[in-house]
Order: sequence, then structure tokens, then C-alpha cells
Amino acid sequence: CIDSSSIYVLFIPAIKPQKGFSPNGDGVNDYWEIRYIDRFVLNEVVVFNRWGVKVYEQKGYHNDDPDKRWDGTSKGGKDLPSGTYYYVIKLNDQGFAPITGSITIVR
Repeated sequence: CIDSSSIYVLFIPAIKPQKGFSPNGDGVNDYWEIRYIDRFVLNEVVVFNRWGVKVYEQKGYHNDDPDKRWDGTSKGGKDLPSGTYYYVIKLNDQGFAPITGSITIVR
């Protein structure tokens, strides 16, 4: 007697935001990389300063698109100062809770 079965497993790696970046124009760590964020096309990323003021927001954040990744500027396009900021990443996919944490800008 021979029997067989199969199962389909979809591996979704954990979203891993960088802890800091240095947007100084040297071509190294000039933007905030959020590893594997591209797997969630409906994502929303919001960043706040230490007073809780929203300084950045992007729907469809993507590391490879300069228009959809954070380069350390405010909503108005001005460079934000060095310091710690706080983020909320919503993946907008069933079964995934929002991801929160801190990100540091070093200039």
C-alpha cells in the first residue's frame, strides 16, 4: 500500500526595521531600510517625534523606491535633527499585528 500527500507552506519572514540610519548623502545608510516590507504591499508606515507629532507617513513603503522610503526628512521636506523617533508599521494583512519601536537618526 502506498499513500502520499502534500502541503503548501508559505514562509513569510519577520519584518525587520533597521534600528538607525545616517542620511548624510554618502550613499551608505541614507534611508531607513525595513527588511521584507515589500512582501506587504498594503503596508502603512508612520513615524513620530518624541512629542508624538507625526513627522513621516507612507502608504506602500518600499526600500527600492526613493519616493516611498524615508530619508530622514519631515513631511515638509526638511531634514529632521539627529535623535530617536518612534514608528508604527501596519502590514494591513490578516493575522499580523502592528509593529512598533524606535528608530535613531544620526547626522
